Amino acid sequence: MQGPRNPQAAFPPRGDGPGRAVPASDVALGQSAAQFVAAVIRQRILDGSLPAGECLRQEELAASLGVSRQPVREALQRLVIEGLLVKQPDRSVAVRRFSLDEVRENYTLRALLESAAARFAATVISDRQLTSLRAIQDGMNRAIAEGDAGLTVELNAQVHRQIHEASQMPTLISLINQLWIGLTIFTPLFVPARGQHSREEHEAIIAALAAHDPDRAEGAMRRHIESAARDYFRHAEASSRAAVPLRPAADTTGRT
Repeated sequence: MQGPRNPQAAFPPRGDGPGRAVPASDVALGQSAAQFVAAVIRQRILDGSLPAGECLRQEELAASLGVSRQPVREALQRLVIEGLLVKQPDRSVAVRRFSLDEVRENYTLRALLESAAARFAATVISDRQLTSLRAIQDGMNRAIAEGDAGLTVELNAQVHRQIHEASQMPTLISLINQLWIGLTIFTPLFVPARGQHSREEHEAIIAALAAHDPDRAEGAMRRHIESAARDYFRHAEASSRAAVPLRPAADTTGRT
């Protein structure tokens, strides 16, 4: 079984009912059924279609996606490991609820680890990697200007990923990846003006990398993540004990 190019397209909206098989036009080479199912569920969680606390049933998922229960079982196990799902006492799984304290801890660890990655990257990053990084940032800048919130979030992640990979520290990269997987729904990029701030902070990081200045790169990355954390918590619902994913508003361009 092969998965779709667009995982979201193959998962019918809730209320449509089960029984919709995956269309042949949606398949992507090299993706197993379990990978496909995991990608679909992950996307639904990250875009808010599957809210925190929602229980997922293997039978319903299998019928909706046109696969057997085995790849669904494997996909759910994978997402439990990633931290997006949690096991329930009745052996079912549900979308994980994150507390504000967990999100604070995530930002704290990201600031520590990603600033270290930027420091290491500054000493070894190549001209080719810098060119690629600048191209991704240029694309993010355009997405911000055009108000494309989804693309902004995607390209933001790519900027960070490029810097992580440039560090040439596999264990460090693995640890950072684990932090990104479970909490990417808590991005402050939908906060008004945050997109512009993020652009400026990214460009400061890239300039430090291009100068091969480890101290500047480390500091710029730490300031960037700490700034993002402040913006997130400033706009999260302070009255709730659970962390609140931020969604696009009418104007997500980040323009002031």
